[in-house]
This record gives sequence, structure tokens and C-alpha cells, in this order.
Amino acid sequence: MSERRFPIGLLLIAPVALGFAVYAFTGQAQVLDPDATATIEADDTATRSPFWSEMDTAIAAENTADALNPQSTATERPTSTPTATSTPGPQARRGDFGEGAWVRVNAGEGDCLNARNQPSLASEWVIVNACLPHGFEGYVSGEAQNADGHWWWFIAGAGWVAEDYLEYAGDVDIRARTLPELAGRGMIAFLRQDAAYNTSIWVMNTDGSGQRLVRAGRANEHPSDVGWSPDGGSLTFSLPRLDGSDPTAWDIHILPVDGAAETVIENAYGVAWSPDGVTFGTVADARVEGMSGLNGVPAVVNAATGERRVYGTQRSWLQAPLSFNHDGTKLLVTYSDWENGDDPGPRFMVWDLEGNEIARVEAPADTYYASPIWSPVEDRIMFHAGSAQGQPQYAVYDLDRRDIVAGARVPKASDKIGGKCGSWNMWAAAWSRDGGSVLYSFDSGETGANGIWVWDLASGAQSLVPAIATSNASAGPDGYATFSSHGGGSSGYIFIAAPGGGWPLLLTDGTSPVWGP
Repeated sequence: MSERRFPIGLLLIAPVALGFAVYAFTGQAQVLDPDATATIEADDTATRSPFWSEMDTAIAAENTADALNPQSTATERPTSTPTATSTPGPQARRGDFGEGAWVRVNAGEGDCLNARNQPSLASEWVIVNACLPHGFEGYVSGEAQNADGHWWWFIAGAGWVAEDYLEYAGDVDIRARTLPELAGRGMIAFLRQDAAYNTSIWVMNTDGSGQRLVRAGRANEHPSDVGWSPDGGSLTFSLPRLDGSDPTAWDIHILPVDGAAETVIENAYGVAWSPDGVTFGTVADARVEGMSGLNGVPAVVNAATGERRVYGTQRSWLQAPLSFNHDGTKLLVTYSDWENGDDPGPRFMVWDLEGNEIARVEAPADTYYASPIWSPVEDRIMFHAGSAQGQPQYAVYDLDRRDIVAGARVPKASDKIGGKCGSWNMWAAAWSRDGGSVLYSFDSGETGANGIWVWDLASGAQSLVPAIATSNASAGPDGYATFSSHGGGSSGYIFIAAPGGGWPLLLTDGTSPVWGP
């Protein structure tokens, strides 16, 4: 098999356990037909519900089919074992090719060029992330690597490709690049690292213009959980306290984008604003202790005065910030009773503003729930559900029905990728602004599985925005979304996903983009 491509038939890598078909990249939306029905009989008790029982049966049957009829893998193998030779070191420039070059794929009409997670043909850990069609254009990041008789370049958002099938199209100043079709849709905040690995906070217009530094990076400070206030006037982020007074403590910073002084709310992590922008939910007395994750107690803070209301005294592991529903009348809290020796994994509750319990949603046996998030328009909660029986799911819980009303399976993980450390938001996903879709990141699969998935709740279909090593998506207006993809010479690049899927649009360098209100 050649180093540049494989038959399109092999791109139809659809492990039966995925529960849907995966198509070769064509630049168009990849639409799938999930097994889950739109309406599911279920309850919110800890007993095994029909929703999960039906999923278990389907997964067991599919896993048996996989064992009897293994699918082709996406990893290409050379026809003979490569001869051990002296390998040249990395090169920052090779002719016209180098960091900042804009290149075009020349694979031949109707063919495509493999983009890999590693610059190699022979490594057993290689995954072909996608196949870039003839004429595809992209941005070169980092230095060239030599392996298996080829020079390889990293294309931002795509992966490593062989130089043999690239054409130079010019050099691009990535920070001066603009996309006029995206103008007028607000602002995006994002992070950017300098050569000393200091992390700064920037903002820009959604077309990439007007990039502006709003907080310079400081030694050993790495802002996390960056977000916007509802009026778009301030950014919020969390930082560990670095003055030595408490090495496990976290503080919230509120930074006006007009340059006014930032406010610090001590002993708290994470901001989930009320719709009116007066208060926000958080984790009070927040601590991150070793590998145990974030823990603390739920609280609501007045943004102007710093006054806080703490709900109880129970410290909980993997505590997510307390969050408001769409009209500000209800609160969502995630917790795990690790102090009491009862740790079935994160579950969630809905309270009124006084802390009275309205609903409690606990995972059945051998299943765990994580990263719940309110719909922006109604009392529905989307969350991640993991199971020992098969692939994880995303599910939607309807508060009025006290029911899980929809579910979608994520792609099957590749056995070439190791496990990951957990965190309170490891499986976080996002709602579209109209509440009609769920967007989630997946970067652990084989060909055609990695990128940002858009799950349409009305039809049940899923479409893919292909990319490699993606961050969580942030939804914008008109069906757009932004996310970052990591790798190459930069810590990351920011992309815009257009409605309907297809390959995303490169905007600039940076990470953790958040679309403003």
C-alpha cells in the first residue's frame, strides 16, 4: 500500500460497535444514524432503566460481531520492513516548506492524502486521522520530521502528511488572517502561550480581526475555565493561589475587557452565571489535591459584592460549579459523596434557589454520570454516561418528565491510544444556542471518528467536523462553533465549525476559545 493513500473502501471504517456508519472525508457533513430512539422509557432511580438495558443488549451483540468479523484498521503498513538507516534530524525549512507555509494537497483527482497522528508509516501506534482530498489547503506548523523514507509536515487541525504530495501555495501570517464571512457575530476570547510558556488572555472578533491582548501572561500562571459575563463586558477565569498562603487553593478572577482592574473572589473555582448577570454559581472552598480532582461545596456569589451563599458544608469530589437554568429559577449541582465512603461516581441534583431538592438523578449499577449541563432554552440537562458494558453515551434528561429522553453513542476508542486522567469536566460537551443540538469533542478513535461531533436531537443524526486533538467546543450564533486543535509548532490553533459539519475554518493560533454572548 502506498504511503499517500489507501482505497476509499477502507475509509468506510465503520466498526460495528460504533452503531453508525463513518464515511471518508469529503469536506461535507458526515451524517450518521444512531441506534438510540428519540423517546426512551426510563426513570431517574438507581435501578437499571430500559434505556440502559436496551443499550447493553445492542452493545453486547455488536461486540460479538466485532470478534467474529474484525474490521480493517486505519493504520497503513509498508509492504516490506523498512531498512534501518541513518535518519536526518528535524528541519525547520525545506525549500518553500516551513512554519507558516500555506500548502495544497496534490494527491490526484479523486484521491486523497492521509493525515496521521504521527509522522510514520511503520509505527504500530499510527492512526490515520483523515484523508485530505485533492486540492485541500492547510497551514504548516512546526518542523519537518524524517521517517520511513519520507519528510513529514504537520498540517494544523489535520495531522502529519508526506511532503511528496504537497504543493507550496504561499506564506501566511496566521494572526493577520481574517474570514470576512464570519464578521459581525460577536467576540471570541482565547488563550495564547509565549516562548516562555506564559499564558496570556486575548480577545478577537469572530472573523479573526482585532486581536487584542487583555491580560499578559505571568510566570507560573495558567488561567483555566475562561468564560464571558452575560453582558460581554468581562471575562472570568480561575487560578491557583501562588502567594504561598495555601498551595491547594483556587481563586476566581473577573477581568473587564475595557482594561479596568480585575476583581478576585478568593477560595472558589469556576463561574456559571445567572441569566441576569448579577450572581454566579461556583465551587466554594475549592481545592485541587493531587490526582483526586477538584473538590469543594456548592455556592452562589454576588458578582459585585463578593457576598456568597454556601449550600451546606459537604465537601464533594469532582464538584462542578453550581449552575443556573435558562430562566434562573433552578440550580444544578454535581457531586460525589466520597467523604462518607459512598462513591458510585458523579451524579446530579436539581434544586430551587433555597437549596430544596427538586430532582435527583443517580446512575444505575456499572454506569456513571458526569459533566451535566443545562439546555440554554428549556429544563433539559445533557450529560455524559459511561458504562462498563460498552462505549460511553451522551444523554438528555427532561426535568418535567423526570426521564432520559434521548441518547447517542460516542465512537469506539482506538486500542492505540492510552487512558486519560479524569477531571470534573473531562467529558464536558456544549449545547447549540437554540438547544437543538449537542456538540462534543472526541479525539481517541480511528479514521473518521475524531473531531467535533454535532448530535441533532430532532433527527438523532450525528455529523462530524473532522480535526485532530480537539478541545471542547464553544457554541456561537447561527449554528457556528469554535474549538482549538493541538499539535505542530504551536500549542494550538483556533478553528470555526460551520453549520452542517465538514472541515473547519482555521482562524488563528491559540487554545481554549470561548464565544462571547
